[in-house]
Amino acid sequence: MQDAHERLVFGTAALAVVAIFICCVMVYTVLVQRRAFAKVQAWSAALDRDATHDALTGLPNRRRLLTVIDALDARAASESQRRVALLFADIDGIKRVNDELGHSAGDALLRRIAESLGEVTRQSDLLARVGGDEFVLLATDCGDDTHLRELAERLIARVRLVGEREYGGRFPIGVSIGIATFPDRVHTVEELLDVADAAMYAAKRNGRCTYSFGVSPEATRFNVIKLSR
Repeated sequence: MQDAHERLVFGTAALAVVAIFICCVMVYTVLVQRRAFAKVQAWSAALDRDATHDALTGLPNRRRLLTVIDALDARAASESQRRVALLFADIDGIKRVNDELGHSAGDALLRRIAESLGEVTRQSDLLARVGGDEFVLLATDCGDDTHLRELAERLIARVRLVGEREYGGRFPIGVSIGIATFPDRVHTVEELLDVADAAMYAAKRNGRCTYSFGVSPEATRFNVIKLSR
């Protein structure tokens, strides 16, 4: 009986040690899985950010802008139509900077311009870089045309100020802006980008460093505002 009791105690202790070991392995496995899952999540988030943000300025890119426009377009079909504005801005003078000082200087200038434009952008709006020297500001609940004119003038003043600070007037840095608004000037949110793009080229033809309002081909309202250089 003494021997059987000792064997029972030994067996129980061995089982307890095995159970503790298994528990430790399970806890370690859970911790490893959690760490691996966290790394995968962080890696996935980084990939998503890289796919939807501009590498040079850190701003949302064209892909992100189109996603937001699609969401607004879908929402407009079921909700009351809020006034949405899209300002398409093309920086004037970047080519001369690239040609005379190199593309690294041009990239540095674009980063500073992006920072400056972001300072006059509301948190509810989206500022994106959609091309080499092209920026888009998507403003929801944008107010009337007076507000948009003031906003365009602030953007133009900001870009000019960056050019003056960086080069002291050596390069004529400016910006031409095209503006489209939904639902009064375009019939769908999807049209905003194309109409504002066309209006931006109209601003360039009118002397650059200007802004103009564009409309879809079916609309009758058209308004061009020209600013002095």
